[in-house]
Amino acid sequence: MLVLRLVLAVVMFLAPTHADDTPGTVPESVAAYRKELEDPDKLADEILRSRRVKDRSNANPLADIAFSAMRNEADLEKILADGIHALEAESKAALEKRQASQPGADAQRAEAKLWERLARLNNAAGSHSAGLDASLRRMECIVGIATPEEWLGGSLDAIAAYQRAGKEAKATEWLERCKKLVAEEPTLRDSPAAKARLELAELRTASSPSAALIELAPAVEKALGASAPETISCIEDVFISALQTNSNLIDPGNRLIAAYETVCGPTHPATIRATALVGNALFAKGRRGEAYPFARRALDGWIAGAGLGVEGRLVLGRRVAVYERENDLNEQAEKSSHALIAASIKLRGEEDRETLWLRNDLAIVMSSLGDHAGSEKLNRELLEIRKRAFGPEDADTLSSMNNIGVQFAFLGRYRDAEKLYRETLTLREKVSGSSHAETLRTKSNLGEVLCILGDYDAAEKIHKEVYDVRAVKLGEENSDTLSSKYELASVAFGRGDLAAAEKLADELIAARERTSGVDHSYTLAAIELLANILTEKGEPARAIANLNRVLTEREKRGKKDDPSVVDVKFSLGQAELAADDVASAEPLLREAVDSFTRHLGAEHFTSARATMSLGKLLARKKDFAGAEPLFRMALKNGEAALGPQHPFAAECACLLAETLEARGSHDEARTLAASAAAIAAKKLDPKSPLRERCRKLKEKLGPPPR
Repeated sequence: MLVLRLVLAVVMFLAPTHADDTPGTVPESVAAYRKELEDPDKLADEILRSRRVKDRSNANPLADIAFSAMRNEADLEKILADGIHALEAESKAALEKRQASQPGADAQRAEAKLWERLARLNNAAGSHSAGLDASLRRMECIVGIATPEEWLGGSLDAIAAYQRAGKEAKATEWLERCKKLVAEEPTLRDSPAAKARLELAELRTASSPSAALIELAPAVEKALGASAPETISCIEDVFISALQTNSNLIDPGNRLIAAYETVCGPTHPATIRATALVGNALFAKGRRGEAYPFARRALDGWIAGAGLGVEGRLVLGRRVAVYERENDLNEQAEKSSHALIAASIKLRGEEDRETLWLRNDLAIVMSSLGDHAGSEKLNRELLEIRKRAFGPEDADTLSSMNNIGVQFAFLGRYRDAEKLYRETLTLREKVSGSSHAETLRTKSNLGEVLCILGDYDAAEKIHKEVYDVRAVKLGEENSDTLSSKYELASVAFGRGDLAAAEKLADELIAARERTSGVDHSYTLAAIELLANILTEKGEPARAIANLNRVLTEREKRGKKDDPSVVDVKFSLGQAELAADDVASAEPLLREAVDSFTRHLGAEHFTSARATMSLGKLLARKKDFAGAEPLFRMALKNGEAALGPQHPFAAECACLLAETLEARGSHDEARTLAASAAAIAAKKLDPKSPLRERCRKLKEKLGPPPR
């Protein structure tokens, strides 16, 4: 059994040694729990329940119980010790009275009940020898008066007490007596409850009882009821076995929580602990989508009750917040982050590494919500704190440098981002080595910026190097490895090699669906990339179908003006325009221009892209007068952000040339067409549709004027 219990040590979290009293208003649920724990019998029951849900080999559950009740641990230890002291005195007095006289059966049963309670309190306190002594005293009380059911119950408790005290031979001896009693006594022989209890006791003495206990669990529940301790113990063993074998954890997890709800109620700390166990176990197994509802429920229970100021709660809480962030649940992630930071500052301090990482998570969420300036400010604060506290070459300091680079990229400051990524990468390679996970992350970020800047050869080289290392170290379907494949597809798309880009995107989607699920944010991002490739290939119908799928999922998770939602609408508007559905495309593109301009500024590259697309729509409507200023604005801002030799500049110049030609400005049109063709020939793949379009326009308009 010890091996089974040790499994929980891998997935459960440790409680602190002490829990401080918390001033202020005590939540109603906590007040009720505090009152409950003033009864030493109920305190003992809660300790034993907590021990079942935590690592049962060496964890001290009292610290977490103390925090949940907003009580000092020493106070609860005193309640338990005083309860044991009082019961010892009462039990010994009853024993002396029995030894001096011949009390009636009722008095003997009352004395036996005292010894039974004393055994339970000693077990809760970890005093197993004293617990065994009390269990044997209980049996001594009922000799000659016990019914067969009473004798069996006491004997089975004695077997468990012998096992806790490490006396396996005596436990086996008493088990044989119980088996004989059940076989010979008619009332027990025909009792499903007696048979279930005996089978459980027999299995508990076996070296590897889990499989058999799992098979026995339904019969135990039927015979003893859902709330019986033996039933709950079997349900726990079902969960532990599922944990060991990587099988379905959801059903046994739900049954475990339901069992605690039946005994304790849905908001009781014991139920919340069981819920956290299931969530944390699923997170530890990498099954984050399944873990999230359990962990979120536990987190909400802690916030409503005693709070998050226990180390393990903060660990699980961060897992919840990261999951929310990665799945576009950004508003919920922001709330979770603020609650976790406040608790971490109180428990660990403002400059503790883990507190700073929670603030780092908040900065990422702020950026996802469109507050890029606020995110940059927070990241700069974190960088200065980490430099001062840990040094300029500390791994966490370098993470802050990397994150500021990310913010530069979000804000459209791509050259600044490139410079900072290169500085960070040099230090990363020096401190951690070239194949370290964080080194690869910064290197990948550098490749992403180079791709945006149009340096496709350098970007492809970097992403291939990162992909190769990750594939060997982590596996081809690891999430980070698949992120590298996404970047390689983006490079191929950027340079116009649409066949290669589509092949990579198809492979990526299939892998993401297998590993993360069909509606995970990473899967949706891959589908959106494929849709953009299909739009460029001239297959808008397929693109529209994919984008509508992505939009439906994104709108479930965020507001209509959430950046991730607006981005999909922009892609959908481009696809609708490619399908000549101008009426559907126009509101989508106008919304994108308005949203990107408000959140990022008109000069941002993303705003320039949306402006160019709206210009294309107006040109399609023959509104060349309206299209011309949009193309000029997009060209100006695109060149400022990315440089005059970027393929985006070529596309803008090509579109502006077509518009000017339609308006009769032939000389400027020819000049722009020649410039666009030169850039496209230099930067884009020979099979690129844009390169071919620029070439044909130049041939059509003729050479630029001298």
